[in-house]
Amino acid sequence: SLRCRRGADVVYHSHDSHAFRPGSLGNENERAIIHHDSTAVERDARRAFDDVVRFCSTSDSAFRSFETDLLRRLFALGCRLVRLFLARRHERCDRSPPSGFRRGDPAAKRILKTLFGSVEYVRSQMIRLGGGTGIHPLDVALGLTRDGFSPWVIQFVTRLATRMSFASSRLLCRSVLGWSPSVETIEELVLGLEPIRSKGDNATRSFATTITMTAEQLDAATTGEGVHFSQNGVEFVVIRFEVFDRVKELLQSDQRELRMILGRSSEGNGWDEPGMDAYDSCPEKP
Repeated sequence: SLRCRRGADVVYHSHDSHAFRPGSLGNENERAIIHHDSTAVERDARRAFDDVVRFCSTSDSAFRSFETDLLRRLFALGCRLVRLFLARRHERCDRSPPSGFRRGDPAAKRILKTLFGSVEYVRSQMIRLGGGTGIHPLDVALGLTRDGFSPWVIQFVTRLATRMSFASSRLLCRSVLGWSPSVETIEELVLGLEPIRSKGDNATRSFATTITMTAEQLDAATTGEGVHFSQNGVEFVVIRFEVFDRVKELLQSDQRELRMILGRSSEGNGWDEPGMDAYDSCPEKP
């Protein structure tokens, strides 16, 4: 049965089901009107929390049904709380353009794929005066990369993929989160690469390492200093081209060698046992 509760700003949906699909529930909640004003977002989150408390206080379901429905509601509440966090941080974020940039879209929309599901939020954009890729100060401050996944999702998926096949990682991720990146995306995350796709029918693909730098780091790199920083657990060093040109032979790596290293790591941890192949035959839906 479908139960709807209407409020001033949003409509909540919940379905009685024994199948736990937190990711899909989060997407269903996105059908509601999405507010980006932090006051409205907070009001929405409080209303959702009250709805969870009311559900726990009045439910007459068997425990299995109660537990499944509660978990779906908690994931939906998690999406709203993440949106509240992002809205408040955006309000406190410095929106003055750094040197070499100008203001762009003050409320550029983005969908972030998190542990709880997909969350839409807005942030200001800064456009490089000389052309090229712009930046979003909020994303830089929070350490969010351009691939659209939260740091927790990235580390969870990549750790799985170092211990089993990419296809098995996808199935296991779906069973835990209710959704999963594609096998292709998991491979790219493991290799530390981001796809850049054009929108044409005959689209071609190239790859680029995704990093974000603060204005101070950009200034330091421009003056010739080596800039060292970490992002999502990966260490980066940015140097001028003339320095890189002298040492590039030492720095160039082969992805096939990286695959071999990952494979040896998996074997060393016992994840090459024949029994692990059972993951490949698991159905994607219960």
